[in-house]
Amino acid sequence: MKLRASFLFAKRLIFPLAGKKSSARKSVLGAIICIAISVVPLVAVLAVSDSMIDGMTDRIIGLSTGALQARLYRSSKSVSSVEALYEAADEIRSVDGVVNVFPEVGIDALAAGSSYRTGVRVRAVEPAVFLENEAFSRYFTICAGSLDGFASGKRCAVVGEKTAETLSLKPGNTFRLITTKSGANGMIVPKMTVFTVSAVVSSGYQELDALWVFVPVDTAFSFASKDNASFSVMIETENPFSQEIYRTRRLVNDRIRGKGVAYTWSELNASQFENFSSTKILLVFVMMLIVLVAAVNISSALVMLVMERRREIAILKST
Repeated sequence: MKLRASFLFAKRLIFPLAGKKSSARKSVLGAIICIAISVVPLVAVLAVSDSMIDGMTDRIIGLSTGALQARLYRSSKSVSSVEALYEAADEIRSVDGVVNVFPEVGIDALAAGSSYRTGVRVRAVEPAVFLENEAFSRYFTICAGSLDGFASGKRCAVVGEKTAETLSLKPGNTFRLITTKSGANGMIVPKMTVFTVSAVVSSGYQELDALWVFVPVDTAFSFASKDNASFSVMIETENPFSQEIYRTRRLVNDRIRGKGVAYTWSELNASQFENFSSTKILLVFVMMLIVLVAAVNISSALVMLVMERRREIAILKST
């Protein structure tokens, strides 16, 4: 029997013009419909998860670490004062491949409102970062208040929307940041600093909005202990996904040798992006299982259909 005739006969078996009813044929059609219905939601979930992962990746790179992040040693003279930190940032800015830099001081603290407390990551940044940084200006939305007070250099803070909701804060309200410092005898003692909410912002993701509190970078040197703070410079490049980022990292490391080390965004967020990758792999694996089970159902239905038509097949082969 020729190949064309075989395909024609297979078509007539599954989609006959007329003839007796066949339970096997119904099983084949049912299996095909089931696999289609099963795969559609998985494809939709995979597409939505890809979009969410891409959105989170862009926000993590643009708002958190930058394409590169130079982490300065606490023992370095570059972190002795805010002026020295700016000088270190200017040195990095002159490196080939660097588009812009933003010095930052990070402190883990306890934020206390009138009736609730929550842990936050205090990020001491330049006031201009909300305007000059492309990711900050694109992703951060001002929900209430303004950045004028933050730019004035006073003890004003920009709070994430989720943190403000947790602490019941509005622009103009005050809250306390409780940090730690080393006492004269080496004991760790708490230190409380009062800040006024200048603005409430949202990045679009509650996980990030519940984590960050922004204060002016020069204010951090007045209340934060050097031993409990981290000093870094967020570095922007033309394309964080290009291979050129490794060349730029090498040049930055050469420039700040002895003062700190530069890392790429993928190194700083390796565990999180591995979690994203494993989620996508799991979704693809589940989709493959569904297709495999459906393929077994279709093959068994086809076997039943062939067994029903053994007489017709024998006649055709004899002919």
